[in-house]
Amino acid sequence: MKKLVFLTLSITLLLFSCSKQPCTPTDTKGIVGKWKLVEGFSVAIDKKEYYVTFDSLGNVYASNYPCAGTYVFDEVPRHHADTTNLTVTFKDCDPSNRLPYSITTNASARLVDNNTMVLSFVDCDEGCGVRYNRVCD
Repeated sequence: MKKLVFLTLSITLLLFSCSKQPCTPTDTKGIVGKWKLVEGFSVAIDKKEYYVTFDSLGNVYASNYPCAGTYVFDEVPRHHADTTNLTVTFKDCDPSNRLPYSITTNASARLVDNNTMVLSFVDCDEGCGVRYNRVCD
């Protein structure tokens, strides 16, 4: 009887101690990684999930484009609202897939922390922007 109680208690502890841990991205610095659009500022976003992935070679992949684009990112903080430090181009993709919040433009990108990125679109007069959260693959 003692063995049965011990065995039941051991299994219960083992099951609860092995619960899934939260996902932590392996590369949590800079723009490289996968990002999920979570909020729009003066930009209407629909309920579809929109992802953007930046690789370390200067390629960018967005969930609304079937082909890869390119990006240039200057991580040096900018002090003027009218300067851009992120340029994204999908030169070989069909532009009909572009959404109002697509990442095909020049923008001012600010990494709030290692897992939050805010893009402000300089060519928008209404303070348009979007917020992305870093996600794990």
